[in-house]
Amino acid sequence: TVCLQGGYTDETGSYSVGDFAVGTGAQQHEPIADPGEPCIALIVVEKPITLTGPWGRWLNPLVSRGII
Repeated sequence: TVCLQGGYTDETGSYSVGDFAVGTGAQQHEPIADPGEPCIALIVVEKPITLTGPWGRWLNPLVSRGII
């Protein structure tokens, strides 16, 4: 993940514009955008993502088919 605008915080720390983060793949990534401006990030994944929570269960079939 590279932060392009704004910033976010997750279980590994806080990130702002230009910061680069690499995940292990074993973690459950739950970023929270910092207040003040939208957070825009470029994210690359090596395997399909699985969304969590009530909306995640509804959206996962759409994500797995590439609809969203």
